[in-house]
Amino acid sequence: QKTNHGGGSAIIRGLSSNQILLLVDGIRLNNSIYRLGNHQYLTTIDHQMVEKIEVVRGPTSVLYGSDALGGTVNLITRKPPVDDNEKSLGVRSLLRYATADQEKTVRGEVISSSSRYAFSTAFSLKQFGDLRRGANGNDHEISGNELVQSPTGFGGYDIDTKLITNLTDDQTITLAHQFSKQEEVPRYDKYHYNGYHRWFFHPQDRMLTYAVYENKDINIIFDAVRATASLHLQKEGRKTQKNESSSIQNELDEVATKGFSVSGIRERDRHQIVAGAELYHDDVASERSYSDPLTGTGTDDNRGRYPDDATYLSIGLYLQDEMKMTDRWMLKLGVRQSQYRAEFDMNSAALYSQTFSSFTGAVGSVFRLSNYVSANLNLAQAFRAPNLSDMAKLGESKGDIYEVPNPDLQPEKLMNIDMGLKISTESMRVDFTVYRSFITDLLASVDATYAGADTIVIDSQMFNVKTKKNLGEAIIQGTEIAVDYSLSGSLSFRGNLTTTYGENITYNEPVGGIPPIFGLAGVRWSRGRFFLDGYSRFAARQDRLSADDLDDPRIPPEGTPGWFTLNLRGGVTLRQSLIVQIACENILDRNYREHGSGVNGPGRNWVISFQMTR
Repeated sequence: QKTNHGGGSAIIRGLSSNQILLLVDGIRLNNSIYRLGNHQYLTTIDHQMVEKIEVVRGPTSVLYGSDALGGTVNLITRKPPVDDNEKSLGVRSLLRYATADQEKTVRGEVISSSSRYAFSTAFSLKQFGDLRRGANGNDHEISGNELVQSPTGFGGYDIDTKLITNLTDDQTITLAHQFSKQEEVPRYDKYHYNGYHRWFFHPQDRMLTYAVYENKDINIIFDAVRATASLHLQKEGRKTQKNESSSIQNELDEVATKGFSVSGIRERDRHQIVAGAELYHDDVASERSYSDPLTGTGTDDNRGRYPDDATYLSIGLYLQDEMKMTDRWMLKLGVRQSQYRAEFDMNSAALYSQTFSSFTGAVGSVFRLSNYVSANLNLAQAFRAPNLSDMAKLGESKGDIYEVPNPDLQPEKLMNIDMGLKISTESMRVDFTVYRSFITDLLASVDATYAGADTIVIDSQMFNVKTKKNLGEAIIQGTEIAVDYSLSGSLSFRGNLTTTYGENITYNEPVGGIPPIFGLAGVRWSRGRFFLDGYSRFAARQDRLSADDLDDPRIPPEGTPGWFTLNLRGGVTLRQSLIVQIACENILDRNYREHGSGVNGPGRNWVISFQMTR
């Protein structure tokens, strides 16, 4: 889902935003002001530094705690290789250009290594213009009449550095630093639907510094241990102005998250035991001010979007045992105890404190039916503790909604059962899963009052007052299928299809934000230094809308139209050091929108990139 061109929010099993957990090298990206509603924080991670992405579908609260309802996404960054033979120094560079948004990306990286250490440092510079949507199709009403969606362009840069030191053959220390900055990122839906003269994120910064100690042969209680200490700083500013003569509103939220985690693995007989503990502590600073566009004089508000000097503490202990019951049957059991504490000032009154605790468990079983086929069955609990965005937010939200605090909330709880079948042969891999999740105390927006009124007028615009509330019970269920099939030595097929259905049992209406049926199908040819990849992305119509969806101007009242794109990309490796790739995305120039997004997808988009290694 993309609220704006600078956004990008993952959706797993019908859940998104703070109902799924995002990790960077195993460290929480989620913090205590991540809102219930799609957001842009995933795009603060430079994808050029990411080596691989691990996605766990379904609840993972036993290992990761709060927020892991729909699933967990772990973005693992590149590691400079330790060279056992000799010292080495290398350079990697990337140039990329795309036509739909005039994207220009430049990245340079220096890598140095020896038998005991490896070091890398890199810098990425990015510039995006206004995004051009597709011209063809009967769904133009979802983005006006103009092909170029303006304003959507923005710029930014990223820095990442990593040092790996081998203390011994079994002990390693990793030090890493990441910094991302995006400037003046427009929120297109506020311009298009709400008529704002100015609405952009500035600044949008993220800084992560961490140290990891690993011992793969400690043999004291555990066979191997890993300890991580981290400092994660995230800064989000918003500058808004309704019209040229109205005052400019400036908001700035900063969250400093200190984290520590330790985990160990022990393998004995038929058991693999994993145990660990983690602690995260957020310090939140939030402010709001107004300035006159003519004189520049400003005034401070008595509070920001969130209470200033608020804190949020989370502590968790977990234990998991993976047992090999027989040569064909594996059983996994896990438990976790979590504790959360939020402290904040409500409108200059006494300090408000709220504590949440949760005990969660999971059991999973895998049975190998043959050398090529296995079946699995999993039953797992998950939870999401209310954060500061749920309990204490005061300010504008999507569309014409003004959100007010409600500190008396309870954690969302989920019970999930899924079963699947996996087929793996030399030429084919098939994964099929069916799941059903039962959610209680689901959080959603409901009508409320502020200063005794159910509406509020800001700069001549009327907003409906809403607040968060536990809304009762809901069911989300669906199917997931993925196929990889080798047609020959150089030709392969891949495809996936996902269906999702959600129903709020208490209010007898659909769950909000549920995606339509969607998927991908493609064929890839590769031989030697060349590859060619043709594929189609598609989604069906989504017209099962909740009351909250119907209040969202980004979703047409009759639902989001179905769509498909045809795409082709190819590449060649030259002289073993230069990789050239060319792609044409959305070849038919279709006009489409991902469900719930505030901006249409790119039209026909030519992409060319050069990657050189020396």
